Amino acid sequence: MIRNCLSLRPACQGARSVLPRSKISLLGTHQATTRLAASLYTSTSSPGPSRFYSVASTPASPLTPRQRLSATRSVRPRRNQTPVRYCSYRNHKMCRTHAQADVASGVNIQGRELLPTNVIPKHYHITLEPDFQKLTFDGTVVIDLDVEEDSKSISLHTLEIDIHNAKITSGGQTVSSSPKVSYNETTQVSTFDFDNAVSKGAKAQLEIQFTGQLNDKMAGFYRSTYTNPDGTQGLLAVSQMEPTDARRAFPCFDEPSWKAEFTVTLVADKKLTCLSNMDVASESEVKDGKKAVTFNKSPLMSTYLVAFVVGELNYIETNDFRVPVRVYAPPGQNIEHGRFSLDLAAKTLAFYEKVFGIEFPLPKMDQIAIPDFAQGAMENWGLVTYRVVDLLLDEKVSGAATKERVAEVVQHELAHQWFGNLVTMDWWDGLWLNEGFATWASWYSCNIFYPEWKVWETYVTDNLQRALALDSLRSSHPIEVPVKRADEINQIFDAISYSKGSCVLRMISTYLGEDVFLEGVRRYLKKHAYGNTQTGDLWAALGDASGKSVEEVMDVWTKHVGYPVVTVTEKDEKTIQVKQNRFLRTGDVKPEEDKVIFPVFLGLRSKDGIDESLTLDKREDSFEIPSTEFFKLNANHTGLYRTSYTPERLEKLGEAARQGLLSVEDRAGMIADAGALASSGYQKTSGVLTLLKRFDSEREFIVWSEIISRVAAVQAAWIFEDKAVRDGLEAFQRELVSPRAHEMGWEFSESDGHIEQQFKAMLFGNAGLCGDEKIIAAAKEMFKKFIAGDKSAIHPNIRGSVFSIALKYGGKEEYDAVLNFYRTSTNSDERNTALRCLGHARSPELIQRTLDLLFSGEIKDQDVYMPTAGLRSHPEGIEALFNWMTENWDELVKRFPPQLSMLGTLVTIFTSSFTKREQLAKVEKFFEGKNTSGFEMSLAQSLDAIRSKVAWVERDGEDVAKWVKDNKYSSSENGTPSATSANTATAQHLGGEFVKMAKDKKGKSESKKAKLAEKKQKQEKKAEKKAKVKSAKIEGSDAEDVDLDAVLEEYKKQQEQFLKVTENVVDEPPRARAASTLMASPSNSNQLLLFGGEYFNGALATFFNDLMVYYIDRDEWRCVTSPNAPLPRSGHAWTRGGNDSAGVYLFGGEFSSPKQGTFYHYNDFWRLDPSTREWARIETKGKTPPARSGHRMTYYKNYIILFGGFQDTANQTKYLQDLWLYDTQNFVWHSITPPPAQLKPDARSSFTFLPHDQGAVLYGGYSRVKATVAAGKQTKQGGGAGGSKNILKPMIHQDCFFLRITQPPADAPPNTAPTVRWEKRKKPANTPNPTRAGATMAYHKGRGIMFGGVHDVEESEEGMESEFFNQLFAWNIERNRFFPMALKKARAPGKKNGAGNGEGRERVGRRDRARQNEEELLRQLAALQAGTKGLDGADEMEIDAILKKQRGEEEEEEKDEKRKVRDMPVSMEMPHPRFNAQLAVQDDVLYIYGGTFEKGDREFTLDDLYAIDLGKMDGCKEIFKREGDDWIESEDEDDDEEDDEDEDSDEEADDEEDAMEVDDKKAKYTPSDRKKKAKADDETPVAETAPTAAAPEEEEESEETRVDDGLPHPRPFESRRDFFQRTSAEWQEILMTNLRWKGIQPESLAVKEIKTKAFELSEEKWWDCREEITALEDEQEAAGIGEVVSLADKAGAGGGGGSGGAGRRR
Repeated sequence: MIRNCLSLRPACQGARSVLPRSKISLLGTHQATTRLAASLYTSTSSPGPSRFYSVASTPASPLTPRQRLSATRSVRPRRNQTPVRYCSYRNHKMCRTHAQADVASGVNIQGRELLPTNVIPKHYHITLEPDFQKLTFDGTVVIDLDVEEDSKSISLHTLEIDIHNAKITSGGQTVSSSPKVSYNETTQVSTFDFDNAVSKGAKAQLEIQFTGQLNDKMAGFYRSTYTNPDGTQGLLAVSQMEPTDARRAFPCFDEPSWKAEFTVTLVADKKLTCLSNMDVASESEVKDGKKAVTFNKSPLMSTYLVAFVVGELNYIETNDFRVPVRVYAPPGQNIEHGRFSLDLAAKTLAFYEKVFGIEFPLPKMDQIAIPDFAQGAMENWGLVTYRVVDLLLDEKVSGAATKERVAEVVQHELAHQWFGNLVTMDWWDGLWLNEGFATWASWYSCNIFYPEWKVWETYVTDNLQRALALDSLRSSHPIEVPVKRADEINQIFDAISYSKGSCVLRMISTYLGEDVFLEGVRRYLKKHAYGNTQTGDLWAALGDASGKSVEEVMDVWTKHVGYPVVTVTEKDEKTIQVKQNRFLRTGDVKPEEDKVIFPVFLGLRSKDGIDESLTLDKREDSFEIPSTEFFKLNANHTGLYRTSYTPERLEKLGEAARQGLLSVEDRAGMIADAGALASSGYQKTSGVLTLLKRFDSEREFIVWSEIISRVAAVQAAWIFEDKAVRDGLEAFQRELVSPRAHEMGWEFSESDGHIEQQFKAMLFGNAGLCGDEKIIAAAKEMFKKFIAGDKSAIHPNIRGSVFSIALKYGGKEEYDAVLNFYRTSTNSDERNTALRCLGHARSPELIQRTLDLLFSGEIKDQDVYMPTAGLRSHPEGIEALFNWMTENWDELVKRFPPQLSMLGTLVTIFTSSFTKREQLAKVEKFFEGKNTSGFEMSLAQSLDAIRSKVAWVERDGEDVAKWVKDNKYSSSENGTPSATSANTATAQHLGGEFVKMAKDKKGKSESKKAKLAEKKQKQEKKAEKKAKVKSAKIEGSDAEDVDLDAVLEEYKKQQEQFLKVTENVVDEPPRARAASTLMASPSNSNQLLLFGGEYFNGALATFFNDLMVYYIDRDEWRCVTSPNAPLPRSGHAWTRGGNDSAGVYLFGGEFSSPKQGTFYHYNDFWRLDPSTREWARIETKGKTPPARSGHRMTYYKNYIILFGGFQDTANQTKYLQDLWLYDTQNFVWHSITPPPAQLKPDARSSFTFLPHDQGAVLYGGYSRVKATVAAGKQTKQGGGAGGSKNILKPMIHQDCFFLRITQPPADAPPNTAPTVRWEKRKKPANTPNPTRAGATMAYHKGRGIMFGGVHDVEESEEGMESEFFNQLFAWNIERNRFFPMALKKARAPGKKNGAGNGEGRERVGRRDRARQNEEELLRQLAALQAGTKGLDGADEMEIDAILKKQRGEEEEEEKDEKRKVRDMPVSMEMPHPRFNAQLAVQDDVLYIYGGTFEKGDREFTLDDLYAIDLGKMDGCKEIFKREGDDWIESEDEDDDEEDDEDEDSDEEADDEEDAMEVDDKKAKYTPSDRKKKAKADDETPVAETAPTAAAPEEEEESEETRVDDGLPHPRPFESRRDFFQRTSAEWQEILMTNLRWKGIQPESLAVKEIKTKAFELSEEKWWDCREEITALEDEQEAAGIGEVVSLADKAGAGGGGGSGGAGRRR
């Protein structure tokens, strides 16, 4: 649908393509509000000695491996990557739910008003009979339904329809002949309730008889009036259903996903013509001499595309296309004026069939001109409706701009026959798929048909600027904008859906290449023909055709509001630095509004041509280019962003422009960017004015169009300022434009080209309206002759300009003449031109007369906005417009209901031209308390537009006034410059003026400039030095293209030079790394193993294959080298060997070259002997797992289990869900394929995979999974007709699966695979909230210990907010419940004196507590093994010997006694927040290594290691911690800090330096360059950071886990030894009972063995309850309770005061 432009360019423009596509041009947009003072319409219609490999990271392609999800990074990609990292994107797919059969009205899903889905419409038979006397229509609709659920009600939409009766039938039987009908006015839903249910799976029919109104609201089935040749009035019954007005015409399921077939019958007088979407099937006579015309059944289509017209019509036809094409018009219109549109339609349909690869599917194509039509045109399938002026063209009285408008509108609507009609968005948040595509297609086809029009040049100043203007407002919205109610839908038919949508398509078309883009479009259309889609379907088709990850690149453009300004600086002769930030017209971007990182296609123009491969996909990056001598970004301005250059670069670009090295689009776009940057405070307005002043040597129309537009922008913002300044700006405009206008003249001939005509018209109108005396005189002379009857006196191209000049410099006589011309002309284009010009008359009397016309009845409601155009060109008119609106508000709302589109547009027109703070307050006050539903978006955009102008004027008011005075444009200085004096202006090239503009921005003194020059010289020397340093850094890397296979082969040869495995002590911990693997050594409880990983510093990627061993008891790191170690990698997985307890198994991983854009995945399988450090590559026969990263491995008995991961290709990331088991006894891989019906985990990576005594358990992970989702992140439960379909979307999983493994029978062949079954568990109770990615987990005694993570949330339309966590949780696997774990201060050791304990234990220091606790436990085990009844009877020497044996300390005892380990700091705070940390548990101590943290635009690989005793939780021990290295580019910032302490850039550098400081005292989560948490939050103890309460269903699950198992339960403050001492007899009894159940006689076992096993049972129970008991201890400590002892225990210990007292043990 083409929205009518409703007034938004002023009336003189003459510039081509006058806002042809959407209603917005004014909605706060620069183009609309600023061209008022400059131009008029010209008869236009409408409106890293480690072993590693280093890789230089210099982006060479838009989608490098660093942009993809990899290894643990796949959980959450780096922030500087492409949009695939944003896992929380809303996918706007139609969302439905299975409604209950007795629902009384519409279903409301998270705010969206949707119909129930118990029935699905398949076919409508609609019969309508309009009554032109009563202005009503009678109708019957029979709807064939598929019943999806047992139903006792049917709900559908109606609006302003009276239902007389209804009947429901099914299977030939009447279900109800008089169902109860109820109506919900809010949702516009009628519900039919009946007693007997219609069964699921049945077919049913709903027949309804009704009466509706032939309304005058231009919505639904409505009336339109026209004037016959004899002066009488005629009526048409016509329709306009989009977006939600089909419900006004007939009861229906009025949502786009409810596609059905339609058969239409129209009953009317025989003399009237009846039209609908299809061709006529039959015509028969009915009563009263009327006829019934039945049309053939339509294909599947949405209700908003249904159309019918009844009335007297004339038509012309052509057979130049495969099916008949006609143009219809009512009497009084010259049908031959439809010839241009007719011929163009036939050619365009044939062209689209060829380009889109699908034939037009209907048997005919009709186009009809409608006298009363709220929109510009509507794409009804097979019956397109237009405003008269947008279809009929009289080339004798209409100008070139009008012809271009008509062509683009026709081609837009015909493109809809494929985009929108054949393939339809599934809900209105996907509107851009219709309108953005049709807009792009109209430009594309128009360029093919009329290459001389050079429409892609116009695109830069028209469509692109309109999108950039609206999207620079805070109140803008994403392309995919959530809409919930019917009255919201109309508001998104604006420059975002139309212009920005089409700009995004042109951007991706340029990126992919036009041919590839069109091939993707064809695939999209063919796959989804007659169905519904969402944006992801288009990206998938384009990705399939191009082999590129289109969705990763483009999603951010459609799902986020706004766009960036790209700042360009030069580092050396071949390197540029590019940075992006959010652009707002008001210039006051808040940090929380600048979160989104757009993938910016840089489009580098150099002397070598245009390079479209460069993409800025992070906040800031460096790029190598051929030379900095000449380059320009955004070649031809196909990118959706603004560009800001340094003064020096602008000077060079100016010279390039003068030499002809820049295209027309480049020159116009640069001017547009300069103007926009000035208006938002990036530059001074005086600089832009100076630039434009020296620009009169330009020869191109489009460039001049943008020059005039930017002058007009300043005039519009200064319209209420001092008159001397306003007059000065007008004088400047006159000096600028007049010479060129006089040079080109205003005579038109047949030899004038299309563009030349518009160029002449634009210059003439602008010069005249700014006071060019010669042109004013010429205009008055032409006007006089025209009014006298010489219609040839004014050429159609300048009619609007002549009228406007006459009115501005004339009076009542001229006003009456123009008004009379409006009243007498029969040509719509002429009449519209007259209306638009009337407002230029400035006397109070004439202003009032213009306003009186609005509701006089003389102007059609569709045209009520037109007279306001001229009024908005002067202060008096602007004030009068607002006053009129406030006085006539009630009538406005009555005539233009808020749910329709017109009111919002009028509100914008009446308010957005204000520029003063007090005027803003006046507007806000008027609407305060009023219901703004239906136009709230328009109002917000209008207010934002005012605010931007207020800020601009307040910021640059004095600057502009001074400029006007200094340049002698002020009338008080030098009078008013004449047109002749304007001719003496000298031309200077573009670059010099940009330099002036940039220098004016800084406004520095001469001494400051000298300092800058000195600084620049210093920087040049430093830059040269840095270049050498950096060159040395990356020498030997793949800074140039490399063959990864060759690199790895060479590395393998070098590694083979090692002759044996060596292990050397290193002086410091291993280098920082991410995506490595950490493990508690299975062969030595005093060792941790660390292997692999990568480190990226912003320019260099370092991959490792060193095996690092940490000796816990010695606090010593050792590096192991081997001749056969695996090659460098990251993202691999390893696991201990189960039954092969002495082995560690490793599989896969990745190695990448960011420069080359290549990703190498390994599929090698290795075994490490942790005791000898020997690596052995395992080669097996048969199938093996494919190469991958991001997978996980665990163990079960003799099996190694591998699942999931992903593979990166050049085009996409493929997530895996294959399951493999490696038999460590038979040395074979088993590929496990579950039965098809078995529920199994989705493909995923970076999940938790833990061992279990019956198999394994899986939890969480990241993937892109199949889902049906809608706006607001809803989940689809059911679907409508043809609308529901699966898509792929990023997702953080929270599901849980149990992998049950049954060993093959003992007599089975050796290579028999075990029986494996996936069993889905309930979602774990009390899961960490909010959900988080990168939260890693380590296995410990039947539970998983989780730490860290990050949560991304789209907090606003403006951007993302991330929270980083350092919380610790325990996931009890059996109970399937998470418990928060908090650090607690160590309790003071009590003096628990008992008979067997002497006088208590010696008090120990903090560092020895963990050791003492372990000694205590081992003593207990030793006592049991000695056969004693506990510690009381144990021989201390025997116990000590057992302890030493168990701990493996006999050989190392003397060395250990001599070794003194350094003191390590212990904190009561958790480690710094992070995600993707590596975890390992050794002897009940959790070790946390590394991880990733983000601050601002940077990513930090944390370089630290911490230990936490999981039994005591008495502090976090810092083993080591080093600050991370800075990124390479930070060197420049440090230099800036030295030299520019007095400039803003220093502050930014300081901020970035501060960002590098990782403070371990942060709160539980840390915003990444986000809003800071309150200080109180920072001081909140970790113990208080438990997740929020679970959802109700989770609570229910957790209750199931709390059932008493009948086993002894530990008490608060009770150690494992104390617990067993108290309950030993019970555990021995439980053990013996279990043994008997298994057929084992306890008497056969030694007493020591029984006690040992009983202790193991009690220990398992103690750990199982640890989290609950810890929580109780916390509560009791808070209440002052130090220990809880039962009275029986206390009495048994000797009563109240003896040696067994319950002291406070801490």
